[in-house]
Amino acid sequence: MRKFAAILFFNVLFFNWFGYRLVFGYFETEHTHQLAVKLDNKQYDESDLISVKIPYPLPYASNSSDFERWDGEVNIDGVLHQYVKRRIVSDSIEFLCIPDRKSMQLQTARDNFFRLANDLQQDQPTKKSDQSNVPSFKSVMSEYCDEVQEWNIAVTTSSPLYQPFYASFYIDFLGNTTEQPPDIC
Repeated sequence: MRKFAAILFFNVLFFNWFGYRLVFGYFETEHTHQLAVKLDNKQYDESDLISVKIPYPLPYASNSSDFERWDGEVNIDGVLHQYVKRRIVSDSIEFLCIPDRKSMQLQTARDNFFRLANDLQQDQPTKKSDQSNVPSFKSVMSEYCDEVQEWNIAVTTSSPLYQPFYASFYIDFLGNTTEQPPDIC
């Protein structure tokens, strides 16, 4: 009986670590495949399509008057859209996209399960007495770490830093002697 309980708890722990990722990965892959089949068979409502134009300054691009089937996805304002069609018009590419609500539901379900499985809920009020005794990671790290200042690319690209070292290395490697090479017979 102990052996059975140990195997059962190990399987629950393994599912908590890796299994739910495999299950949700399977569901997302299956949904993507089914959606691609529906889009290939043109089983969608034309009124749901939105147009996205992106600049594409390719000098010798050939214009296309008709749309062609195209695969891909784009995130617009937090909503995932699947590419359906595309065409090239002078200096831009126009994509027709359809919102992918099912994929968003799967991602939300995956995130919610991860939050529940790892006890990351923030909805419940915590007791002050329990947290006052335990030092938090943030307060310990704030004593030893400074804030990262904003990075400025103009400062880093102003002068080559290691060029003199490499130049002297190559000069030393090649040698700067003017002697006659040895005669090898």
